[in-house]
Amino acid sequence: KAYSENSSEEDIKAGRIPFNLDTAGFVHPNYPIVAKAVRNKETGSKVTTNIGGIQKVMAYAPILYSTGQYEKHGIFGGITIGAEFNQFQESTAKVASDLSDIIILLRNNITVFVLLTFVITVIGSWLFSKNLTDPILAITGDAKRIASGEDVQIGTIHRNDEIGVLSNTIGYMAQELKRSNEELKESLVSLQDSKSEIENYAKDLEYQITIFSTIQRISNILGSTTPMEKVLKEILRSCKESLRFDRTVLYLRDDNNKYLEYTENYGLSKEEERSAKNARYNIYDQDCIETRVLRTGEIIFVEDFKNYSEATEFDKRIYQSSKSDSFVYVPLKAKENIIGILGADRNHTKEKIKEIDINSLQIFANQASRIIENSQLYQEISEQRNFFENIIRFMIKGVVTIDVKGVITSINRTACEILHVERESVLGMEIVSYLENFQDFPELINKLITESITKADINEMRMNVNGKIISANITAIESEESDLAGYIVLLEDVTEKKRLDDHLHDLDRLASLGKFAAGIAHEIRNPLTGLSVFLDDLHDKLSSQVENSRFISLALSEIGRLERLVNELLDYATPHSAQMDYHDLNTLIESTLHFTEKQCRDAGIKVEVFYEKNLPKIHVDSGKIQQALLNMILNAIQAIGKNGKIRISTKISVESEFLSVFERGTRKISKWIKIIIEDSGSGISKELQSKIFEPFVTEKKGGTGLGLSITQSIISEHNGKIELADTDLQGASFIIYLPAIKER
Repeated sequence: KAYSENSSEEDIKAGRIPFNLDTAGFVHPNYPIVAKAVRNKETGSKVTTNIGGIQKVMAYAPILYSTGQYEKHGIFGGITIGAEFNQFQESTAKVASDLSDIIILLRNNITVFVLLTFVITVIGSWLFSKNLTDPILAITGDAKRIASGEDVQIGTIHRNDEIGVLSNTIGYMAQELKRSNEELKESLVSLQDSKSEIENYAKDLEYQITIFSTIQRISNILGSTTPMEKVLKEILRSCKESLRFDRTVLYLRDDNNKYLEYTENYGLSKEEERSAKNARYNIYDQDCIETRVLRTGEIIFVEDFKNYSEATEFDKRIYQSSKSDSFVYVPLKAKENIIGILGADRNHTKEKIKEIDINSLQIFANQASRIIENSQLYQEISEQRNFFENIIRFMIKGVVTIDVKGVITSINRTACEILHVERESVLGMEIVSYLENFQDFPELINKLITESITKADINEMRMNVNGKIISANITAIESEESDLAGYIVLLEDVTEKKRLDDHLHDLDRLASLGKFAAGIAHEIRNPLTGLSVFLDDLHDKLSSQVENSRFISLALSEIGRLERLVNELLDYATPHSAQMDYHDLNTLIESTLHFTEKQCRDAGIKVEVFYEKNLPKIHVDSGKIQQALLNMILNAIQAIGKNGKIRISTKISVESEFLSVFERGTRKISKWIKIIIEDSGSGISKELQSKIFEPFVTEKKGGTGLGLSITQSIISEHNGKIELADTDLQGASFIIYLPAIKER
């Protein structure tokens, strides 16, 4: 603490208190003025009073220095020199006395005295100034050398005045600067060491950040649908680039948990990859580094394989192909299970594998394990989902799922075909809007939804548009909380099944009827034959009796008609075996028309034919097909009566509404030949249309009703179909389908 007006006298006399000019204004006001002048780099002198009250002259000058911490001030400090007035006055009194004596002498010898006085004054002034300036110059030089960093010998000036104090102060400052300089040098060395440590730490930190960034990047794969192969490739690529390994290889357990198999690599050459792909280690029977890591779950780091004492013979054989002297294997752990191992080396760069590299590889491997496990699980779930989706997609029944509001959430291909809709256009739409063409179905769906009914079945539901017959089964879907979550609607197009069932029913009925008719015909045939012979003989004997002869002729005519009916019944009930061969359909039709040419001409009936060229040959019994065609043409002639038109056309067709794809033996039939026979006759009444092919059904007077039944039987025998259709000729129209089978 600087000297002040409150300082004790003891401290003042002992000199323990430093003298600060800035705070010494209470001693004399010129002291702060001198301090300010020195700071302003000014030189001069002031009259002051010392602590004892003695007046003195104080000379002052700044020490200029603008280096280091003194640069902002421009000075190092200042120098002051003081001289007391009383000492100066005593000397002056003495000098005055002496001068009086001298003046007397001068009066006697003034010239000599003047010269002597001048010489003494000059010498005295020179000595006084030298005593004052030499120490100041020495101190200034020492200060400059201190500022420039040179070693300075301190304590060479021994004085009790202000110059001595200044010299001691500068000496103290020099020692402090030297000590501070040494401390700064030590601090600099310490900072340099710290800098190296910080740089190494920063590199390690950057390395760890890179690793965690990589882990974060590959962790994003967890929620993605990335294929397993791509996931593994990305893991190994990240391991190589982020951890600065040259080669990485991945082995995983097989499905049977018996072998450790190569799965993926990154950084191997093609030759190394071929060798790695052949790697397959028996986990329990083969002892090598790879299987030991898998069995123990511990990291194995081989710094130099040539000096690796735990290497087995199998390890040595592996080394011959890998050629890796230093490598590390870490286990892939997932939920306490070891699913595989991850290996890495720096075979190309030869850079040493450090402990931080091994630890980082294990951290990386742990995260990779979870990713691999999740990818495997996702792949398994995806495969199962695809499997079930494919089952539903290719089911022969239509499957539609709807929520509790009746909105379609999924629909398979068969359901789209049944409803005649596109999948993308119906998802998210209400199902009732696509069931308007089905009788009673929309009402049933609405009832299920509003009343929360859990199950409903509809055996047959006819579609209003094209007459399709659909069966439906509706079952509720419950959530895990047993709440109603929606419905599964199973649709099945049973149109053909219904037709086939009806057809089989008709066949059974007709077969029974045929057997019965055949029995009756057989029983009638013999008596009719005898009766015919008897009447014929009687006719010859009564030929002279015209009236009796006419009645007998009528009886013979009716017996002939009964015999024809009996023969037709027998042909219908017991058809002959077919003689199959390949024939041109157009030619068969032309030859059949020859038999009816005269009848058509006599009745004024015009026959139009439209044959498609290059029809494939059909595999049929030509006699039976001609019989069927003849029955159809004769029916048309009889229906027209006089002056009409018959139109016959043939076409190749892929239509399959009636049979879908038909099975014949081991060959599938998808192409058909259509025969369309139309007439301008009276047509067929609506009442008879549904049973027109049944036997004994006819609108013709005197007809047997077996013609169309026999025709249908012949067409069915050839794996075809005949059906009634509409025509622009206002009469009847029939379409015959026959399979188009390539000629062998």
